[in-house]
Amino acid sequence: MWDATVWAALTWLKVTVALVLVVAGCWWWFGTGSGQLAVAVIAAALAELHLTRALAREWATEAGMHWWWTR
Repeated sequence: MWDATVWAALTWLKVTVALVLVVAGCWWWFGTGSGQLAVAVIAAALAELHLTRALAREWATEAGMHWWWTR
């Protein structure tokens, strides 16, 4: 189970760092006064939400296969 937990945490961390770099690049490229930066931030937040939910679902499926989780 720890394998799945570590995998989910590392995957979440990698994608979060990638999204932060993309938003930072958009900030550098477009500047703070542009609506394009707001779109990039909103898109990154939605992507992060979707990823977090998908990873939680995957982790819960993996946890459900172990005897200590089923109740």
